Amino acid sequence: NGHKSYPYMLNDIGIGECIFDCVRGTNTLTHTNTNLGISMLLIPIAATFGALVDENPINKLQKTLDTIIKNTEVDDAVALVKAISMADAGGLEGKTQDYDVNQASTLDDIRNNHINIYDLLKMSEDYDKISYELINELPVISKYGYPTYAKYESEYEINDVTIEVY
Repeated sequence: NGHKSYPYMLNDIGIGECIFDCVRGTNTLTHTNTNLGISMLLIPIAATFGALVDENPINKLQKTLDTIIKNTEVDDAVALVKAISMADAGGLEGKTQDYDVNQASTLDDIRNNHINIYDLLKMSEDYDKISYELINELPVISKYGYPTYAKYESEYEINDVTIEVY
């Protein structure tokens, strides 16, 4: 029923907190970076589909996702950084001087500078494929993933097609 409140609900989605909760939940089972990336990609997409009611919501997915990501809050960015840090995501050393998840001052800097998830993803899009995908309105999913999925969804089991495509 999210579509009844969209776009008025943008500040209430809590994408960052949802990602953080996924990582925290995973950490109760294992202490490896198991689902940070999938959470970062799928939670915003799920929130977008919750806002869409169109007969064929895939047509509005990209623009609506862009609106949702751009309207995240500072608290979302703080929660995302905490999730990344908790997941102990590798390969981040030396990638950025601004808002480095390994720096103690980063959370305060995000708050003081009113940084949201869009801002963080925009800074990391050159070296992070998930950031690139979300900031640029899902170019790989839209050009390759979904068309391939749509081509085979009627021929095979939906789970098989989904796993093979993505």
